[in-house]
Amino acid sequence: MKLKSILGLAAGILLATEGCDKAAPEPVETRPLVKVGQVRRNVPFSDELGVQGTVRTKNSATISARIPGTIDAILVEEGEYVKQGMPLFRVDRENLANAVRAATDDLRLAKAQLEQARVQNEKASLDAARMKRLFASGAVTKDQWERADVAAKTTAAAAEAGQAGVTKAESGLAVARKNLSDSTVSAPFDGVLTHKYKDAGDYVGPGVPVFALDDPTTLEASFALNAAHYGAVIVGRTEILLQETNGVARAARVTYKSPRVDPTTRTFEVRTILPAGTTYAPGMLVDGRVVFARRKGQAVPATAVARRGGKESLFKVVDGKVVRVAVEAGLEQDGWREIRAPRLADTDALIVEGMLLVNEGDEVRVSHDTK
Repeated sequence: MKLKSILGLAAGILLATEGCDKAAPEPVETRPLVKVGQVRRNVPFSDELGVQGTVRTKNSATISARIPGTIDAILVEEGEYVKQGMPLFRVDRENLANAVRAATDDLRLAKAQLEQARVQNEKASLDAARMKRLFASGAVTKDQWERADVAAKTTAAAAEAGQAGVTKAESGLAVARKNLSDSTVSAPFDGVLTHKYKDAGDYVGPGVPVFALDDPTTLEASFALNAAHYGAVIVGRTEILLQETNGVARAARVTYKSPRVDPTTRTFEVRTILPAGTTYAPGMLVDGRVVFARRKGQAVPATAVARRGGKESLFKVVDGKVVRVAVEAGLEQDGWREIRAPRLADTDALIVEGMLLVNEGDEVRVSHDTK
């Protein structure tokens, strides 16, 4: 019995000793883990707007008939390159040439009639003057003098009418010559005839299109911008980055801004000349970015800016606790957000990941963003 008691006591001591050797449980970490980053200086930003426009030739014209008549001849082919002043088509030229000849004959006849009327008037005026002197001396009767005077006045009126006839004939000849000149329509500038609307034998009136002419050497792109940007676009200064079909971005300047905003669409047109060697052709769509401003400033990772309570803020870690900083944020570009105010310290530990898990005043653990 004494032995059993001794063995039981030893076993109890052994068990007690083993219980003392076990480590106490470690406390559970409740502070959230956030990743922090820092501000960068002199980060470039550009205020840009993506747009899509249409390519067209800068110089284009609809070549129309100037006078009514039948097209005598089409002198060129659709798709042909023509030089300025090159004849394109003729309208009713034979009839108009005949009209010039007739108007020339009319003028010749009117001049002859005027000359005859002037000769007759000169003779009648001399006779009337002579009869007046004879009447004064009593050599002729009053009736004889009056008849001579009437003849002088009649021939003077005939001469005046003859002059009016000449003026009218000269005007008719000028019109006939102009019509004859207008019967042949020439290219107003160098270009390609991109479309033919009429053929020889067709009747046309003034203003009826016969050809479309485009100058392929100078292309322009037209864009429609929202009215909100009207004041920001300056002709000759505002830059447009054009995305070529080969992926290359090329810079151009705004060459035209519409003087008015379309009241229906609330947009306005801007144009730019495409750089030489462009890969675009008329009628194609072109993507571009209108650059309103370029500047450099302080920036933080875009994920560091959060909107809380309707205001944009940053959250930084100070002595292990979260501090909220209200900011005036600007442009976002390439993963960075412009911070216009306040000026941040280079040592500020700004939360870039995990801010949704924390509130101002919370204690946090940090890891550093190595990007």
